[in-house]
This record gives sequence, structure tokens and C-alpha cells, in this order.
Amino acid sequence: MFFMTICSLTLIFGLIAGLLIFAFRKPSKEEISKRNLGQDIPILLNFLPNVVTTSDAGAGIGYTGIRIRGVNSQSTNVTINGIPYNDAESLGTFWVDLPDFSSSVENLQVQRGIGTSVNGSSAFGASINILTDKISQNPYFESANTIGSFNTVKNNFRFSTGL
Repeated sequence: MFFMTICSLTLIFGLIAGLLIFAFRKPSKEEISKRNLGQDIPILLNFLPNVVTTSDAGAGIGYTGIRIRGVNSQSTNVTINGIPYNDAESLGTFWVDLPDFSSSVENLQVQRGIGTSVNGSSAFGASINILTDKISQNPYFESANTIGSFNTVKNNFRFSTGL
């Protein structure tokens, strides 16, 4: 454990086997699917520590926002399969373009605080790393249908032809 004082601010870093340790949370696929009601990813992450989400319509679908550790979404780096998703000009993330994307998420990691990023300054507040489902070796077809309040309907169809 290293302690470093810079301008009377103490920063604590942990070093284990040459790796720098960051505060992060990796919800499991089961944890995500249990909370998945067709809402956007920020609403699904609302149960994590230091996460506050907003929704324009109130239902968690459409224009949603996320703040991690009080820092706005322009300072949160979002990558999908390693590709930056943040807007190049405003650094914002438009979750409205990813309806029910959480049904296709295999792995999700939220790293709180300043993180390492090769994508620019958007990782000042946090980093959200999303990996989509793996390629299936076998063919399959899945159907999931849900009916909710206020005439909301969620229909998911997933299929793979296999390799």
C-alpha cells in the first residue's frame, strides 16, 4: 500500500503483483437480467454505490442520465466491446440510442473515480465498460415477452446460427 501526499491531499493506491487497484463493481449477468425490465443501462446501475440516475419520462426508458460520484455523464467514459461510445464533441452518452441494450450484455464493469483511458478526458469521473454476448457455437432461438403497467410491452428475440 502506497501513501502519497500532494498539496495536503492524501491519495491511497494499492499495488498487488504489479497491478494498480481501482474501485470498481462488476455486476453479474444474472444480477443484470434480474433487474432488466427493458429500461436503459443507467437505471439498471442505480443500485450500485455512488450512482444516481435520472429519466426524463420517469420510466427509465428514453433520455436517461447517470452521475457517478457526483460527476456528470460528460466525465464518464463508456466503451462497448472496447469501442468508445461517448459523443466525440460533447463527450456525452446518448442512452436513448440503445433501447433495451442490457438484454445483450454479457459483462458490465463500472469503475468509479479517475481511470485509465486511451479515449481522452472523459474518464475523469468513472468508466463503464460493456461487453456484449459472446458468439455462440451452437444455433439457438430465444423469446422473452413481458407486459407491464402503462401499456408497456417488451418483446425480445435472440437467435444464433452458430459457427
